[in-house]
Amino acid sequence: MVRSAALALGCVLACGGSSFETADAGSGNTGPGAPAADAGTPDAGVAALTGISLSQTDIRIPKGARTAFAVTASYNDGSHADVSEQCHVSISNGEIATLQQGPGAQVQVFARDEGSAVITVTYGQFTQTANLTVTDH
Repeated sequence: MVRSAALALGCVLACGGSSFETADAGSGNTGPGAPAADAGTPDAGVAALTGISLSQTDIRIPKGARTAFAVTASYNDGSHADVSEQCHVSISNGEIATLQQGPGAQVQVFARDEGSAVITVTYGQFTQTANLTVTDH
């Protein structure tokens, strides 16, 4: 399913690549399919979300190419889950690239035009970013 660049709910990439960052405390975002404890409220017997990571955080691709990255959630019991399909993703400049989520458990990036943009991924109360550079070649 193609999601609009305006979506910004929450994603976690599998393959870990960057450190965890906390989103604005008042956002209250929870991704579809996320465990009940994702909003940060501990629930007996349910692991609490402790962060998210992206498999790529510095993406460089040529115009017309595509790449993908995974979003992984980490929980306080030491477990991890691929949440690439449940997270919210957005891009700062839709003229540079488009994003698509769907089967295959990765976020697809399609390079449209030369330039730079920031991809923002949110899942639960956590947000991560990836820098995207699209080159002429």
